Amino acid sequence: MRCFLAVGVLAASALLAACEQEDDASGGVDGSTVAEGSGDGSTPDESVVFQPRGGITTRRPVDRSPPVDPDLQGFIAAPPIHALDLSGLQPREPFTYVEMRQVIGRSTPQVQSSAGTKCGESRYRARCIAQFDALLPRADLGGFNRSCMPIGCSSYLAVNRGESNFVLAADWQLIREFGEVDSTEEALLLVSSAGYRWDGQGDVMRGGIREVVDGYEVIALRYTSTCAPIVEERSKLFVSRDGSISTLDVEEISRIPNLCI
Repeated sequence: MRCFLAVGVLAASALLAACEQEDDASGGVDGSTVAEGSGDGSTPDESVVFQPRGGITTRRPVDRSPPVDPDLQGFIAAPPIHALDLSGLQPREPFTYVEMRQVIGRSTPQVQSSAGTKCGESRYRARCIAQFDALLPRADLGGFNRSCMPIGCSSYLAVNRGESNFVLAADWQLIREFGEVDSTEEALLLVSSAGYRWDGQGDVMRGGIREVVDGYEVIALRYTSTCAPIVEERSKLFVSRDGSISTLDVEEISRIPNLCI
């Protein structure tokens, strides 16, 4: 009789231990289950406990997003140069009208963006418009956004102020007109006139800007070699209020041997 009782006690103990292990595996003795977040990195996930009958209790936050580079704090993505807000330009004397134009090879200039009213303050508007539309940059001025290799392209500003029409296509012209650099648009135009570019696709690592004390910091790209190898560099630049540009940091980000653009 004692033997049967001992066997019964041992069997009950084994059954209880098995039940406890099953509860631990399922997340708790109350039948709840533990599930982690999606973990796809798209948004901060949470580890949650799913309670019976549909109840959900948040247990702890789990942030799987990549760390933010402290050197990029405050940067915003630079827009494509053709999408610059020209109304943000702050010249010494206001422009009546301004256009960003692009020339590809020897083609006719194409208007990319504008601000103001063309010849809106002119007493001889028809003549003013004809003169304005015919504006072209001097051949020795590099323009902005020099790219489109190998045929080449660049952009320039066509400006109307009262009865006057003129072109801005070089850094010294921009500095003469703007005086102090006090807008992101002016800083980006100066960087572009210095031979740098940016993608304009929302990635600050390939084009960004932030305002700092005494100026702006800009992340921009530049090809330092276009043939065997093709070398692209990323620079962190400082644009001071007086329009001067200095390099804070530079790194090579791509190198393609035995190929030319």
